[in-house]
Amino acid sequence: AAFADAARSSGGAAWVRDRLSWGHVEPEPGQYQWGNYERAIDAQHRAGLSIVTVFHDTTHWARPEGKPHKSFPDDIRHAHRFGQALAERFKGRIQAYEIWNEADIAPFALETADRYAPVLKAARLGVKAGDPGAIVLMNSFAVLSRNFGEVLFENEIAGYTDAYNHHLYRPADQHPATLAWHRALAAPYGLAPLAHWVTEAGIALPDRGGRLSEEDRGKQAAFVAKSYAQSLAAGVDRHFYFIFPYYKEGATNFGLLDADLAPTPGAAAFATMSQALGAAQPRGQGIAS
Repeated sequence: AAFADAARSSGGAAWVRDRLSWGHVEPEPGQYQWGNYERAIDAQHRAGLSIVTVFHDTTHWARPEGKPHKSFPDDIRHAHRFGQALAERFKGRIQAYEIWNEADIAPFALETADRYAPVLKAARLGVKAGDPGAIVLMNSFAVLSRNFGEVLFENEIAGYTDAYNHHLYRPADQHPATLAWHRALAAPYGLAPLAHWVTEAGIALPDRGGRLSEEDRGKQAAFVAKSYAQSLAAGVDRHFYFIFPYYKEGATNFGLLDADLAPTPGAAAFATMSQALGAAQPRGQGIAS
């Protein structure tokens, strides 16, 4: 609740991206344990935030025996039923569903795009059956994965996603070129008219005992401001920073809060940019003197 309230009061933030685990939620067929996930969703909903949630695991009973949680289900009817149960449960509280995270890299998926495509289609049909008004997002690209993308799009997923989706962990001035690369990849397959979402954009900096160094705090704040401006000017429809609360991954710190929940200069930049640019329309590019 505290994070949800902080995000909402930070300026103009209107959306939040959260995650849940299929394995945690449905440990046995048809037996749902929403638990902490529902409490978090309720807190975000009460704070007035729109929510996009993502899952990127297959519960143990729905995947091939001996395969890890990042394998796709063999029987895609399981993905359909889970999508429908999820959307029915959270209709009116969750606005968008992202079907898998970064399936183009090994940390999140071990199988090819042609194995992912039917999972996306089945899960989307399930979500729409549970909540016809929900937004469904395709897998978020982690990198410039041409082979993955071409195979995925050749499997005719254009009618099964409401937006094109990729992540950005590159310098802010490379955002427009990255977006152009994705648009060129998508265009031959009928995805060009889709809205374009960036559901993660972040900068990896070393953690210094629960906080960033003073120099890196400045780097993070500059990245936040430039990232939002460059991305939105290039035509991105929704841009999410990764990540608002303190978050340490190995020795790397991504968060806009310190471990003691104190705000960083990056949090101030986030508040300023979300308030100033939340409804802004770019008019062109200026030239720095």
